This record gives sequence, C-alpha cells and structure tokens, in this order.
Amino acid sequence: MQKGMIGPAILYLPHAFAHAGYAVAIPLLVLSTMMFLWSSQCLLESWRIENDKLSRHSSASKRKQIHLSYPELAYRAFGPRGERMVQIGFAFDALVNYDEVTNNNDVDRSDDSFVEKVSQRLGEMTPFNPSGWFLFIGTSVFMFEGSITLLLPQQEAVRSPSDRKKFPILYPKVITSIVCFYCFYSIFCWMAFGDDVRTVMTTSLPPGTMATTIQLAYSFAVIFTFPLQNYPSLEIVRRSVDRFQGEKAVQSQQQDSIISAMIVVLLSIIAVTTMNVLDKVVGIMGSVLGIPLAFIFPPLIHNKLAAGSMKGFQKIGNLICAGLGILAVIISMTATIT
Repeated sequence: MQKGMIGPAILYLPHAFAHAGYAVAIPLLVLSTMMFLWSSQCLLESWRIENDKLSRHSSASKRKQIHLSYPELAYRAFGPRGERMVQIGFAFDALVNYDEVTNNNDVDRSDDSFVEKVSQRLGEMTPFNPSGWFLFIGTSVFMFEGSITLLLPQQEAVRSPSDRKKFPILYPKVITSIVCFYCFYSIFCWMAFGDDVRTVMTTSLPPGTMATTIQLAYSFAVIFTFPLQNYPSLEIVRRSVDRFQGEKAVQSQQQDSIISAMIVVLLSIIAVTTMNVLDKVVGIMGSVLGIPLAFIFPPLIHNKLAAGSMKGFQKIGNLICAGLGILAVIISMTATIT
C-alpha cells in the first residue's frame, strides 16, 4: 500500500503548495483525500460483488484464471469502451515519470543557515496565490493515480478470507496516514526552500554530492522501471493495430519492438519540449487522467454493478463524487490552458 501511494507526486507537492498557498492547498488535499477514500471503497465493494458472483457460479480453477482488475470491472460495467478508457489512463501514467528525469537543472543557494531560512520563510508563506492555485487540483489528484491502479491487485493478493475482510478497513487508515505525511513534508520543504522551490523537489537541493546522488538514484529508478510502465500502453496500441489490420493481423516480436520504440521516442519528445512547464503538465495529467481514474469511474462502476443492493444515499453519494470530479476536470483544465 505504501509503494502504491508514495510515487512521483511526492516530488511535485512542495512546489504545488508554494504556488497555491496553504489556505488552498490543505483544504483541497483534504477534499481530494475524502473523495479518493469514497471512490476506493466503491471499487472494493464492486470487487466484492463480482468476486461473490464468480465464487458462486465458477469452479475454483476457473476463478483463479479470472483477475478482477480495475479494467475488468470497467468492462463488466460499461463494456469494451469502459475497459479501454481505464487502460488508456493506466498507460499514460508513464509520461510524467519520464519528464522528471529531463527536468534536472541547478539552482543557486545563499550562505544563510538552514534554521535561519526556515524561521524567515515561516512568516513569508502565503495563504493564497491567485495565479497558481488551480494547478494544485491536478497535482493533488495525481498522487492518487498510482494508488487507485494498484488497489484491486492488492486486494486480490490477500489470500486469507478473514484478512480480505480487514483490507477495506486498513486501507483508509494507511492512505490517511500517508496524506498527513505528504502535507507536513510539503510544508517543511516549502519552508526550507521558499517560494522558489522547483517543480521537482530534488532539483532544489543545494549542489553537492548528496543532491547528485539522490537525483541519479531516482533517475536510475525511473529508467529501470519504465519498461513495466510502458507495457500497458504497448498492449493497447498493439491491440488497436490488430483491430485495424483485421484478419491480416500478424503477431511478431519485430512489430512489438517497433511500436514500443515509437512510444518511447514520442514520450521523449514530449518530455524534452515540456520540461520548462512541468508543473502545468502534472496539473493537466492529473486532471485528464488522474481525476477520472480516481474520482469518476469508480463510483459510476459501483452504481452499475451494485444497482440491486445499493442504498439510496450511496447512489447519491456516488453521483456527487463523480460530479465533483467532472467539475474539477473542467476547472483545472480551463484554468491551466488559459
């Protein structure tokens, strides 16, 4: 659960806090956390319902062959189009990770002591920044994107039936604890580096061996995990190519290699051309991909799969959560683009 939640967003949040102001950042972070916890429970409940159906109507061997993933639940609720939309959201998660490696610039630091800087900047922290608060919407949601994609694999990985019942209770507690850590971490980084904290926090570290080591370590982590991140997008593009070719479709390692190379080149071009506006890229990615995955699809899937057993207030709550998600997409996208 910690690995799924603690991802690239931890590098962007200090900058987002500084450019939004604590009077906006903290309430938005609380609201997005509450919406995510509601959505995660919707997804877990949908998984439980479909899992019970499979257990009643399928043999044990067949049940092991069926993985009730997020895309699978979207397929069961809305058909192939629902599955494809979720898969596309999964695939494009790799873009911002690739951006991080390229956005690695030096920054000058004064000779003031760390304690003096923190004391001085504590009084300089602005409660509201009218020119950058909207970017925090997408950034705050982006940190939940990885967690929502790993939620059901984590649930399925729990083998004991008694432990499976405990997972939905334990999960919100872990997420809430991590978000509290995110909040304190972002504020302290903001205090330490001031309003000039860079979009990727590691590039704000004072020049030296430690800063270089941290940046290289994270760069290597991104490079060696990128093939895993690239795999979903490769599968989606390959299936699209096969559908376009129809009966003439031919499976070949050479074709997959060409498609994979084209995806990497495209992401590299986007990363290099957008590295000076990375905060806006993160905001847009969080709005276009993170919000639908975290706030919109799960409650709608729950309304569809649990229609027969759902209480009235649950359905209304799901519609409110999805509606707020759609409103957040519109506001964040419009403000970021304009």
